[in-house]
Order: sequence, then structure tokens, then C-alpha cells
Amino acid sequence: MRAPLCAALVAIALGACGGAEQASPAAQPGAGQPAGSAAGRAIDPPAEPGSLAPRLARGESGELLMTWVEPDPAGGHRIRFARRARGGWSAPVTIASGPRVVASPVDAPAIAAAGGALLASHAERPSGGGGGDHAQDVVLSRSADGGATWTRLGTPHRDGTATEHGFFSLIPRGFAVWLDGRATATGGPTALRTAAASPPGAEQVLDDRVCDCCPTATATTELGPIVVYRDRGEDEVRDISIVRQVDGAWTAPAAVHRDGWRIEGCPVNGPAVAARGREVVVAWYTRAGDAPRVLVAFSRDGGASFEPPAVVDAAQPDGRAPAGQVDVALDSGPTAIVSWLASRGEGSQVLVRRAAPGGGLGSVRALAAAPASRRAGIPRIASTEEGLVLAWTAGGEATRVRALAIAPREIASVAQAPAGAMTAARPEVGATVGRAAPDYRASGADGRAVTLADHRGEVVLLNLWATWCAPCKKEMPELAELHRRYQTRGLRVIAVSLDAPEARERALEYVAAEKFPFAVWLDPDDRATQVLAAPSLPVTLVLDRRGTIVFRRDGTITAADAELVGAIEEALAAR
Repeated sequence: MRAPLCAALVAIALGACGGAEQASPAAQPGAGQPAGSAAGRAIDPPAEPGSLAPRLARGESGELLMTWVEPDPAGGHRIRFARRARGGWSAPVTIASGPRVVASPVDAPAIAAAGGALLASHAERPSGGGGGDHAQDVVLSRSADGGATWTRLGTPHRDGTATEHGFFSLIPRGFAVWLDGRATATGGPTALRTAAASPPGAEQVLDDRVCDCCPTATATTELGPIVVYRDRGEDEVRDISIVRQVDGAWTAPAAVHRDGWRIEGCPVNGPAVAARGREVVVAWYTRAGDAPRVLVAFSRDGGASFEPPAVVDAAQPDGRAPAGQVDVALDSGPTAIVSWLASRGEGSQVLVRRAAPGGGLGSVRALAAAPASRRAGIPRIASTEEGLVLAWTAGGEATRVRALAIAPREIASVAQAPAGAMTAARPEVGATVGRAAPDYRASGADGRAVTLADHRGEVVLLNLWATWCAPCKKEMPELAELHRRYQTRGLRVIAVSLDAPEARERALEYVAAEKFPFAVWLDPDDRATQVLAAPSLPVTLVLDRRGTIVFRRDGTITAADAELVGAIEEALAAR
């Protein structure tokens, strides 16, 4: 896709859309704010209302590159690009547009500098249709003039199946990496694949069984490219793995650390990586042991081995809990900056913390408020000549991509300490077993307001799901069986769809077509992410007649699950 010449000339006039930049307003974190006040200077990119899913990279001359998604005035969505240098943004350029362009908060378009050119990737619905609502292709584009004009290269995958290809990353040396669902059409697992992007090359499988809903991340060391991702064992343990290209060949997958997070569901939470020379830092989210944490681990040998991880954040007594969606950037010297989302009640914040090899950590700092839902996507950070740049999706009547420049001195230095212990303690916050259920509100299928408090005095099985979550749909017949088995004894089964507003009808049509007998609620604003501390799907809660949570499972359940059945029977028997 090529822009007119006049648009191309404007696009390379740096600073054309920089606008007035000023100190950022307070993030307004409210009670429970981490140490440190809001920091930085607002440097918002030229993104329109409704924009989301920013992604950052460094150009070969050190400038900052950004891509994002926003509504297309002609219909559908468009992928936009701008660069920042000498304190200003270039005019935005459209890389691709149309009704087939996918707008996902977490499956964000990617950008990379490669051999004097720029590469970009984004997701599109297949041209021939079919394959269901979540079939999509990875589409590559190339610019030879600094981003002023773009040429569509096509897809790096050649299977031609209407299945899911997504969560892609680019390697500056010209490789594309993506999660490939071609085998899922016949009941197989999602794989991690790679191929040369420009010119397109042969595909290669890096791992034949990976988590099918978590973003990937890439970096380049002096030894070669590396890819980090959430793996998926036969036992449904989904820890972070790494593959490396050494002497032109990819290594076998290796664990960054064995957290042991077992979940039969969709974490929708991938790792982040940064590298310089042989230094590598990886940050990620885990809920192993039912304890939400953000971890960081360093390597001094190009990713061949890692130190024990440090705990960057964990559930706090004031109710704050990490929700993940991490990013990481190497600072000057040996330290790194980790960013992530944390929730407290119905609020969400972008937090940052400095970390160093050996377990050293600085204090936590809040930088911005974010939507209290999955619309927040993944905040992105990058080290630039202006300091640390944070780009995130802000909420309001319409989302919008925002950005801050933060001086390194505004982020506390580290204090040497042992690496964080990998505790398995259950967090005493949010919707956990033994605590009263939060005041959760949604809407019924008929549009009327509903709340958990309306069902006080009943035993309630509350299930959180979405049409894009394959494990969620797999367990829906199990919910129907539980409903049929226990409805006459007083069990109320409620399935809450967390699909976005535009997918509301799709969720209702799916339930109607399958003739599921239980109640369906709708939460298009995804309040459950914060209120019920549910960054992963599916999640099932059982509440007794007093509204106390007596069972929680993050991941799929079955009607024969002994722990679940025992909790239901005990709750029904109690008066």
C-alpha cells in the first residue's frame, strides 16, 4: 500500500504532529498507590480517538518507532505508523486499512528496523472468509523510505488454512515469529513458527506445542536472535520458554524458569525480553500456586542460562494485585526497567520498577491510569535519548494511545537484595476462597442490570468466559450438566460473557444455538478483570448462601471434578 507523494513528504517531516508537550498530570491512583507520584512529560503520539494496541521499537539511527490500531474513517480499522526524533512525532502514515484489519488490545501490530528498511506486521481476517470468528492471517509490509510509503509483502505462512495465526513479533534481522493454529483444525496444538520476512523464506517450527493465547517477544543478542513465549506442556503447565538462534540454527526450547503454573485456559499474558550484547532480561506474569506475581530474570550468556527470578510485584495487603501484561527495557548500565498492569478494586494502573542482576530492586512507581479491563492491552516501554518512553492505551468514552517520557532519575535506583522467593501463598485480596464475593455487577441477556447481591441466599456457580477462548467454549457443556444435576436443589449457574461490545450478539447467538439452559450475563466493559481478579479465562467461582467464595478455579472445570462437586454439595447442604 503506497501513500500519495505529498503525504509521504509530510510523513518524513519530523515534528509535524508533535504538538505541545507538557508535564503529565497525576495518574490519580487513589488509595493504595505505590511509592512515588506520577512522573514524566506527556508526548502523546498522533493517534485518533478509539486508538489502541501501541508497539514500540528503536530505529537504526536510534529514533523511536511506533505502530498502533485506530478506527478507519472509511470503515473498519487501520494500522498507523509514526516515528519520533528530535523531540517530535512525524505525521502518521497508514500501513494497512479496511474491514479485514483486526483490532486487538493484545495482538498488536509490530514494527522493526531491518537492514536499512522497516518491517511491519499486523493481523487480518482471511480474504476467503470461513474458519470461524477468530481465523486470521499475519500480514507483512515493508518500507524502503523510512516509513513514508509501505509495500504489502503478504503472509509469512503458506498453509492457506482459515485458522488463527497471530501474536506475532519481528526480529530486526528480518524474521517474523508467530503462533500458528493450522493444526488446531484437526484437534492438534498451536505451534510457534518463524520465517524470513523479506524476502519471504521457508517456515520453520520452533516449538510444536505452545500456549495459543499469549503474545510472543523477540530480541537480538551478539550471538543471534532469541524468542521468548509461553510454552504449554502435556500436563497444561504454561511456563516461559526461550529459543535462540546460534550459528544460524535454532536451539531446542528451554525454560527461563520453571514456575509450574498449570492452567487449562487462556492466560492471555505473554513475556517480554530485552537484550544488549550478551545481556538478556526476561519479565513475565505467573499465577503459579494461585499467587499472582510479576517476575524478572537476567542472563549474562545470551539467554543460554538465567539467574533465579526476582519478584517484581505480588499481591499486596491494600488490595493491589499484579495483572501482568509486562514489558521490559534495558537501562544504561546493568539495570532494567519492568512495566506491568496492576489492579485494585475497579481501577488499573501502569507500574514500573527498576531491577538488576542479583535480585536488586528499586521502589514501585505508578505512571498512568489504564482501563479497568482487557481494553488496556499491553503498556509498552523503550529506552530512548529522551529517557524511558511509556506508551499505553488510556480509557474514557473512547480509548486512545498516550505516551510519556520519563527521566531515568525519576525511577528509583535498586537496593541490592536476594532474589525474590517463589512463594506459593494465596493472595489475601480480591475474589479468593474464604472471602466474601466482591460487589460484582453486569447486565442480563435482556439488558437489565444484575448483581451477585441479587442472589444472596442461593448457591451460585459463576463462570467467566468469552467466545474467543477455546477452553471456555469446551467447558460450556460441563456447566450445562451441572445445571441439570443441581438446579432442583437450588444451584444457580451463571455464565458471564466478557466479549467486547461488538461481539455481544455473537455471544448470545452461540449460547442460543447450543441451547445451554443456564443464565447468561454480559460484561462488555470487562469489569471482572479487576473486580474478580480474573486476568485469565475461564474462571469458575462457587458462592455459598452467604455470598462467601467456597471454590475458585482459574482454568477449565468438568462436571466430574471432585473438588468442585464437593464444594457445591457442601454449600447446598448448609443452611
